[in-house]
Amino acid sequence: MRAAVQATARKEADAAATTRDARVVLPQADARWAVFVDVDGCLVDFQNKPEDVRIPSSLLSVLDQLHGVLGGALAVVSGRTLDDLDRLFAPLQLPCAGQYGFERRSADGVVHGAPLPDSALIERARRASRELAQRLPGLRLEDKVVSFALHYREAPGLVAAVEQEAHAIATTLEGAYEVQEGAMVRELKPVTSNKGMAVNLFRREAPFRDRLPVFLGDDIADESAFAVVNAVGGISVCIGCARPTRANYLLPAPTDARAWLTQLLETLRAQRAPHPMR
Repeated sequence: MRAAVQATARKEADAAATTRDARVVLPQADARWAVFVDVDGCLVDFQNKPEDVRIPSSLLSVLDQLHGVLGGALAVVSGRTLDDLDRLFAPLQLPCAGQYGFERRSADGVVHGAPLPDSALIERARRASRELAQRLPGLRLEDKVVSFALHYREAPGLVAAVEQEAHAIATTLEGAYEVQEGAMVRELKPVTSNKGMAVNLFRREAPFRDRLPVFLGDDIADESAFAVVNAVGGISVCIGCARPTRANYLLPAPTDARAWLTQLLETLRAQRAPHPMR
């Protein structure tokens, strides 16, 4: 009996390992893809302070070249503000969705915004977030003007308190705000935007229209984008996921995401190269 149980357990473990391995082998590159990437935890490792994150020059070069090879169909979709993304990716100015799509720059350079909550509600959210950060040592408030990120990376023991308090604040904001879960952060954000909405808006525009969407992300905030991409038969890739996810492919860490983007660029360039005459 014990041997049979052990054999069954081994088969289940082997099957699970096979599934995980299969999800790491991404499809063959195609120049008709539209590629969307998150930043923190996806392209680069998290830092205790968001302002300490740097984009390697080698990655900037890969993204610049990919943007060209894909005919401009490469966009960044992040919880960071648009200004912060431009600072990180300088001198590049890629199509970007900042604050989960609340502010979005399309490929033609036009900046679009989602509907704003009432200014009194924004100020109420700001004041409550600031008071919470002052009350809980180790909690850092990132004020994004209309969204408010509560970072507890330097005090991970605060997770339960931050979760509870953030939801309590949201209940006072008349349905205009929701709590976005992230890696060591809870963020009060307007309900009028999420990453899935941002991807859908890009896909209505050139050069993203009529292309197969590919989305690289890492945390709960990316699940709405994974769902949108999966709904049209696209490719969703979760980086470093140790949780259930809608993503249909997995990569272990940001270093692997960067390596895959480099490989994608090399493959697409090889596909475009003229074949020698025989």
